[in-house]
Amino acid sequence: MKNESQDESLLIEEGIDLGRPSVARIYDYLLGGYHNFEIDRTFAEKSKVIYPDVALAAQVGRAFLRRSVTYLLEKGIRQFIDIGSGIPTSGHIHEILKALNVDGRVVYVDIDPVAVAHSKAILRGNSQTLALIEDARNPEKIFAGIQEGDVINFDQPVALLFITLLQFIEDVNESRDLIARYKSHLAPGSYLAFTYGTTEGTPPGVLEGFSKLSEASSTKAYYRDRDEIFGIFEGYKFEEPGIVYAPLWQPEGPEDIFLNQPERSLIYAGVAKLN
Repeated sequence: MKNESQDESLLIEEGIDLGRPSVARIYDYLLGGYHNFEIDRTFAEKSKVIYPDVALAAQVGRAFLRRSVTYLLEKGIRQFIDIGSGIPTSGHIHEILKALNVDGRVVYVDIDPVAVAHSKAILRGNSQTLALIEDARNPEKIFAGIQEGDVINFDQPVALLFITLLQFIEDVNESRDLIARYKSHLAPGSYLAFTYGTTEGTPPGVLEGFSKLSEASSTKAYYRDRDEIFGIFEGYKFEEPGIVYAPLWQPEGPEDIFLNQPERSLIYAGVAKLN
């Protein structure tokens, strides 16, 4: 097995910049994964100094992913496209399907070449999954790549997931237009699920600290209040209970993380039907 320095040397030879931490690899580290490098771990540890609950907040996001995918399966959805997927390690969509013994199809899309390289290695041999490298702001290229990969049947409904992705787009209007462009490629009866970092209920200094820290990463984050987030999805029909703090979206039980203090998650979440 290669050690980390060997992996990094190989990636540098392939032209991948390891001089900046990656959101995908930071998230992997916060979730206890090992598809990350020292620069990512250093960033993550700095984020813990700013907000000690940040790793728990990452777990809340992963728990929402599980609950929303399970909910969508109950609605008959069997195709999933995860935009800004990061690294599909333990508990990601294809594993949820496997655990529930469901025959479904999954596409993972991320801009980070390291995340996509790891994704392809993890998914090797799984003919019902596809990993693509592409910018989320280029849906036409993404859908062209998906069609070439022949994993998704676009005549059937699809679940589109933006888990901790849209907060990295600075302009709210761009986010709104982007959602509409994605929707135009999907069959009636499709759904959208998302999480979004919020300014509401956040301890003083945390957002400022995160914002300053994110300038050193591959992507800067922009946090918004609930009304701003709702405006991005204006006109879409949200499933109950609407846009809420992630722990409050159809919780499983009293042991759910932050269920009694949902604002500590720092993220809103929701699932909408794209009629």
